[in-house]
Amino acid sequence: MLTSFDRKNISRKNTPFIHCQIKKTFTLCFAWLWLFFLGSFALNFIVPAMPLAHADVSGPGWADIKGQAVTPEQARAYYNQKRSEKSLVTAALSAEESSAEEISSEIIELARGLNHDPKLIYEYVRNHVDYVPYFGSLKGAAMTYFDGAGNDFDQASLMIALLRESGYQAQYVYGRMLIPYYGGNDNQDMQHWLSVDGNAGLILQVLYNGGISADTYGSYCRMDRVWAVQSLMETPMYLTRHSRRIKPLQG
Repeated sequence: MLTSFDRKNISRKNTPFIHCQIKKTFTLCFAWLWLFFLGSFALNFIVPAMPLAHADVSGPGWADIKGQAVTPEQARAYYNQKRSEKSLVTAALSAEESSAEEISSEIIELARGLNHDPKLIYEYVRNHVDYVPYFGSLKGAAMTYFDGAGNDFDQASLMIALLRESGYQAQYVYGRMLIPYYGGNDNQDMQHWLSVDGNAGLILQVLYNGGISADTYGSYCRMDRVWAVQSLMETPMYLTRHSRRIKPLQG
């Protein structure tokens, strides 16, 4: 049994330990309060300044450029003048085999995985390759497949390469289309195609920024595009990213 004297001695022995624990606890609480103060300072002063720094695009290396409005007629006149210089349109529509439709090992495997079926080929390009609004043949079939994105030129190159590897004849078609700005059946319109607001001016500016010629025809966007055509039996099938079968307008 412990006497009162023993209890006093034990209490005196533990006193330095207790003081040490209190001191450590106080130091830890002070450190947490200091970190909280620094975090609050950063959130209130440093973080709000970051978007302002990133929003400043007028410095060196930045340029805020809007594409110039160009009608389809103006674009055709320009490229007809530059035809002898092998413009993008001429090169893309050349009857000779070009690197754009080069059949790589990946294209061979993809065509085999799609059972060399034209319908499955079309649905693959439609559902797995995102449209990006820019003009000209820039990527070709293989890079469009790797990126999973491309414009109408490059998507047509991928589709043609897959069709040719599957034993079908396919070629480019360059023509003019009328596509509703918004309110199209089954969302077949420019608004849903480009994933933007249903505003004709905004849609045209998106196209102009990508170097694509277009103008307004009533409630439609009038633009020149490239798509693939494949012969099935006696009826040609026009394959484009916008809809399943679209025939080119005259002119």
